[in-house]
Amino acid sequence: MLLNEYVDFVRGKLSKVGFHQIETSLPRTMLYHQIVRPNRKMQNEVFCFITALRGNLTPEAIEQYSQQAFEFAKQHKKTSRISTRATAIIAYPLIITETVPPDVLKFITKKYKPSHWGSYEFPVVMELSTQKLHCRKSTPIWGAAYYGMIRKQATQYFGIK
Repeated sequence: MLLNEYVDFVRGKLSKVGFHQIETSLPRTMLYHQIVRPNRKMQNEVFCFITALRGNLTPEAIEQYSQQAFEFAKQHKKTSRISTRATAIIAYPLIITETVPPDVLKFITKKYKPSHWGSYEFPVVMELSTQKLHCRKSTPIWGAAYYGMIRKQATQYFGIK
């Protein structure tokens, strides 16, 4: 699958489940946003950042982009701080690349585990040459209640199969 085909595929999937494209100041990034209310007392603001990194993908590039995306989401959340619902931010920075070097694969699937109080930063990498989506496979103790759902949603939003 080519880059443009994959981006159109993801954009279509996100639109079908209620995401809306919004503006972002992050370079070469498309951003989609949705507020989800899983119950009466809780709501999640979900941000899906989409970018393609050309050249050598490094662990540092993933970490930097993921952190920038999460900070952008925190600064641009739409819900009020005085809302009666508890609000969690879930940021999915999607990085699209042709191939993933072994050190980067180990970093994204095993090493990088950002943690935030009441919010989630869940970077994913789409490897176009294999059509595989790479993300953290294990669940940190502090994320036991939600991490499986977040991983499943990432696969639903960005997976090809």
